[in-house]
Amino acid sequence: MTRNRAVGRPKGSGSRIVYDALRARILAMEMLPGAIIDENALAAEFGLSRTPVREALLRLASDGLVALEPNRGASVRALDLQEVPELVAAMEVCMRVTSRWAASSRRQADLDAMAREQDRLRKAIEEDDIVAISEANSRFHGAVAEASRNRHMAKLYDSLLPQYHRLTLTLLSTARSWAPSYPGYLETLHADHAKLLDAIARGDREEADRLARLHVGAIGDRLQSFIRTSLVDSFPRIEVP
Repeated sequence: MTRNRAVGRPKGSGSRIVYDALRARILAMEMLPGAIIDENALAAEFGLSRTPVREALLRLASDGLVALEPNRGASVRALDLQEVPELVAAMEVCMRVTSRWAASSRRQADLDAMAREQDRLRKAIEEDDIVAISEANSRFHGAVAEASRNRHMAKLYDSLLPQYHRLTLTLLSTARSWAPSYPGYLETLHADHAKLLDAIARGDREEADRLARLHVGAIGDRLQSFIRTSLVDSFPRIEVP
């Protein structure tokens, strides 16, 4: 989503600057889970009082990226593997519904946006840039959500994205060591997007739904392999009417 930056520093802009910067660092894994966040250091870095810094931290806490504890301050929230099945199930519902509706409501500008993210994804894969891969993947599905013409579903996607983005980054950053099929997975990711884009462009709701389900299912399978745990036997599959 486009963020407008006003000239000067109106009320609240300092908090937004800190929020954007910390969010980017956390999602890029520059600030690792469990890392302590020093409010005084941030205030000095951005030339602000502690008030806008605290406002930014409160917003990051509502996003699920920061943990705030009395008398202990703020820290980067740890990834909770217990939440993985629920997160994947929620993403499946979101991606399937938005893909299905996008096939009916897409405009040429939406298709162009998806195609741009496909190009970015291809470049990121060629450069083996995991941060750029994850970002392009997220923006592609964000463009699909926008094309659904349902602001509530787009907002739901945005609310799920921070934890999902961190999880996929963790998966990609370690995949070279545990997944021999890592290069093939990235090619499959790109191919999945291409098929989904084609189905949406053709207005095929059923195929868009099916492809989104398979796409999230493949991600869920890889996450299960990654966490190597018996939290659940399998991630649930949800039928969307």
